[in-house]
Amino acid sequence: MRQKLTYSLVLCALVAFGGCASLDPNAPATVNTGSVSFARYLALGNSTTAGMQSSGLVERFQRKSYPALIARAAQAPVFEMPLISEPGIPPVLVFTALVPSPVIEPLPGLGTPTNSTYTAIYNNLGIPGATLHELLVNRPVAGANPFYEIVLRDSIFGPTALDQAVNFQPTFATVWMGLNDIFRSASVGTDALLTPADEFETDFRTAIDALNAASAAMVVGNIPSIVTVPFFTTIPPFLVDPVTRLPILDPQNNLIPLIGVVQGVPGPLPFTALVTLAASESLAVGVGIPAPFGTGRPLPDAFVLDPVETGSIEMRLRSFNTTIDTVCTNRSIPVADIFALYSDVKANGVTFAGQDYTADYVTGGLFSVNGFHPSSAGYYLVAREFIKVTNAGFGASIPDPPFPAGPTLSRIPPSDLVRFSPLQYALDLAPGALDGLWFSLGVDPHKTVQDSKR
Repeated sequence: MRQKLTYSLVLCALVAFGGCASLDPNAPATVNTGSVSFARYLALGNSTTAGMQSSGLVERFQRKSYPALIARAAQAPVFEMPLISEPGIPPVLVFTALVPSPVIEPLPGLGTPTNSTYTAIYNNLGIPGATLHELLVNRPVAGANPFYEIVLRDSIFGPTALDQAVNFQPTFATVWMGLNDIFRSASVGTDALLTPADEFETDFRTAIDALNAASAAMVVGNIPSIVTVPFFTTIPPFLVDPVTRLPILDPQNNLIPLIGVVQGVPGPLPFTALVTLAASESLAVGVGIPAPFGTGRPLPDAFVLDPVETGSIEMRLRSFNTTIDTVCTNRSIPVADIFALYSDVKANGVTFAGQDYTADYVTGGLFSVNGFHPSSAGYYLVAREFIKVTNAGFGASIPDPPFPAGPTLSRIPPSDLVRFSPLQYALDLAPGALDGLWFSLGVDPHKTVQDSKR
């Protein structure tokens, strides 16, 4: 009897989430996961699967990633991640001052992996910077994207992310791939780096069929529009007073457009152009601002998407989402419509945990300080969507995950941050503040677009 009790206690100690119900009278009731088992839950994707926030990957954010929240809500027995120590890789962006104006810059130092000796495949195979094709073919290589070495480690587990996902033999998987096939190109102001539609379709079918062959039940997320992400929507293409938030008008009461490059020609930007947060450093020294307010020199092309480029990107994105829907529908795989989720939040905002949230930069609370990756609240919203679709598709009744404890980084402290407008925060990004974002996307906007074309 003593031996059996000891063995039971050891099993309880090994459970990563939830504990042992038979010995803990306060443990939650067993969650109904329907026709799927979370015994071996796996998540595959890029930085938004890994849980990156504010351009950095670090343990305090990884534990609030959407897969970690799902694992907790579904009482998955184990959910191991490639945890990173403070201040993250790359170091996370923080507010270092709010008076007299906000200053946003990365923490000093660099984090390191803390559980690289884990002797099995991680449950979270989110690799920051990876496109869909790269998840299928890229291997850890010294001097390249270090996240392949951090996440995949030893080829004994499988040489690529997809190989490891299959070798893991998951009982359930969430798959959110393809964002970098859009955002890597869009973030540097061009449609030239978009993944070809036929290549995306081939790779997506390959990945889904490989996971299907491994007998994994799964839910797949699609790709949100760039016009729902504050990195692309915070800085208007015309002059605005960042304090009053009102447009600056010419003597004829017309808007004054910023100066940029449209289809290779310098000149006033159309009012439908998208100016990215990357333009902040240039605008701070008058570049992109017409005389006499600024230098009259155009913004670098890599910091602006003209209407033709935006239309091309959105068309390719919809093609990718059509591929995702078609492939998944033909295989009876539920799809989490993240495109619709982001679009609804952009249009209407959302309220949960007693707080109103919007898609506004910093003050809205759903996006982290780089304006690209979700905040803890944003990942909570994504996790909730995946759970909703899992419940509907597999007859489950998994509850919403617990709301992440503590304030999210982009709202610390909320009472102070709301004193400034989203545009003020955008214009006060410190020089080099977005370097971690470029690192995570595998691009460099400071190179010319011509140099970066394939």
